[in-house]
Amino acid sequence: MSSHTVLATAEPIAPTIDEDVIKSGEEAEGGAVETKDAATLPEAKTVQSTQKSATYAQLFSTADTLDWVLMAVGTLGAIVTGGCFPFINVLFGRMIDAVSSDPADFADSVKILALDFVWVSIVQIGACSTQAICWTLAGERQTHKLRERYVRSILRQEIGFFDLNSPSQLATRVGESSGALQDGITRKASEIFQYGAQFLGSYAVGLYLCWKLALVLVTALPLIGGAGAYMVMAITTAQNSVGENYAAAGGVATESLNAIRTVNSLNMHAWVISKYRFYLSEAMQKGIRKGLDVGLGNGAIFLSFFLTYALGFYYGGSLIAADMDRGCNPTQDDSCITGGKVIATFFSIVMGSFSIGQSAPALTAFFAAKAAALPMIEIIEREPLIDGLATGESAGVVPAERSKGHVEIKDIVFAYPSRPNINACDNYSLDITAGETVALVGASGSGKSTIISLLLRFYDVQSGGIFLDGVDIRKLNLRWLRSIYGYVGQEPTLFAGTIFDNIAYGLDSVLLEPGNVPRDDALREKVIAAAKAANAHDFISSFPLGYDTDVGSNGVAMSGGQKQRIAIARALIKKPAVLLLDEATSALDATSERLVQESIDALQKQKAQTTIVIAHRLSTIRNADKIFVIDKGSIVAMGKHDELLRDPTSLYSTLWAKQGGHASSSNLAALAGAAN
Repeated sequence: MSSHTVLATAEPIAPTIDEDVIKSGEEAEGGAVETKDAATLPEAKTVQSTQKSATYAQLFSTADTLDWVLMAVGTLGAIVTGGCFPFINVLFGRMIDAVSSDPADFADSVKILALDFVWVSIVQIGACSTQAICWTLAGERQTHKLRERYVRSILRQEIGFFDLNSPSQLATRVGESSGALQDGITRKASEIFQYGAQFLGSYAVGLYLCWKLALVLVTALPLIGGAGAYMVMAITTAQNSVGENYAAAGGVATESLNAIRTVNSLNMHAWVISKYRFYLSEAMQKGIRKGLDVGLGNGAIFLSFFLTYALGFYYGGSLIAADMDRGCNPTQDDSCITGGKVIATFFSIVMGSFSIGQSAPALTAFFAAKAAALPMIEIIEREPLIDGLATGESAGVVPAERSKGHVEIKDIVFAYPSRPNINACDNYSLDITAGETVALVGASGSGKSTIISLLLRFYDVQSGGIFLDGVDIRKLNLRWLRSIYGYVGQEPTLFAGTIFDNIAYGLDSVLLEPGNVPRDDALREKVIAAAKAANAHDFISSFPLGYDTDVGSNGVAMSGGQKQRIAIARALIKKPAVLLLDEATSALDATSERLVQESIDALQKQKAQTTIVIAHRLSTIRNADKIFVIDKGSIVAMGKHDELLRDPTSLYSTLWAKQGGHASSSNLAALAGAAN
């Protein structure tokens, strides 16, 4: 044990710091004490990247065998669809030549050409339908899986990740980014192949029919391609920045609506609207710039088309005139330039060039999807420092026996990821025997609640260790570890649903199956027993629907005291090995506290579980087996209530005097027995 191991004495314990910690603290800016081993600090940073968009492999990372088959068949349909257009130009050219041919053969030629048009139309319908159906189905399937993986990846991240990344923005991105992704990898993606086939087929036909005219018309290609490239790059850049602004605006709106009562009470309406307007204005300016870039790009593309029209008709006419001057006969020499060949070549090259412009929206949507997918892919690929959904050997050990509740905290050093140079726990130790009721007290910000977070493995310590029944909690299965805790926080959270559901959520067996919480008699008895232990049964029964009363979003239909009693019942229903109470009755009035106390006094002596209590009101923890006094991340004293008051100069005595120095009939520590 280190020098910080707490002994059973009422004397104040002066905090000591190892020499290497002091040395690192002296080197830190502002004199802040750094962690003992900086190399072990979690690298929980905000999700940022210099990469502008997702790679092709990342974009289609959720595709399975069926998706690839659908995309392959859809791509084949897109290629056939695009290839039909240059063939139609060939038929159109033949039709023009047939008009100028021998009148005796005109009717037969037209019938054959008309039938060819029919067959091409039938192929076009089948290919186009296959293209749309296959790519839409594949895109929808992939978008669905990506959304699911994204939400799953967010849920499996450690709590430190959310300290540095706004949860509201992460939630907003689910709708915005996945919408852009869905648009880019469904029908729009198939159009890229369609217009690509149309471009290659049209140019091949044009070069075959009249290569001289085709080469002249090709001179417009660099202009068209340059305008399209400019537009795609501008849109990709705008999509990244606009998406960030909309995510920030959505975060402001979500946060404000979730706390609408606070917003109203503080008259924050104008401030919220101003902040929301700021992000929207930023997005609007970037959207305007995006529109200007798209307009300039489209204008340049159509300018090149019209210039190509003028050039093609002029040069095509001169080629026909030159062949007529040298007496070339098209019926005898296939190399002769005819009106039909000129028209077919002209429209093939123009249509091929025009396909570049037509592909611009598809390319825009596709590259926008790549840009929008990157933040989602980065979170999906991020390996959490503490994985709550891990399976297999990496998930940790599940003990065969029920936990006894013996907690040891040895020489721990911990700093929050958002404040890595300031130690919230500065090299101290605790030994909590199974069945004990222990209280942690101290001023606000002293590090009391940090212990709860470390026990629940919301974070991992940088040095030292936390042991449960002699086993380092980092080696234990995280789901099992959290299942043996009963936790009630300062601000209890209720989920949308009934009171019955919210209490039943405390049982792991209820959460194993998706869907509605079962309503069998055995579960109802457990729920009612837990509610009675938390003194919640009477007020629940007074509602017209009883336990089936809806609590509203975030428990808005319940008062603060009712929410806390429901949360306490949720913690007690699992009969935890370790009960964690972080200001658990702070919203209860004196009468409710007394009634809760009376309902559990008879069970307290059984010491059914270890209880760790964090309290500001010292009168509520007078009967705790041990009281640890924490100041600035270190333990400065330990003992029972009366023992700690013997030193009038101690921090505990000072806190007691500030609170009036008289006892309360409430005893929060006695909640320990209610989990039996």
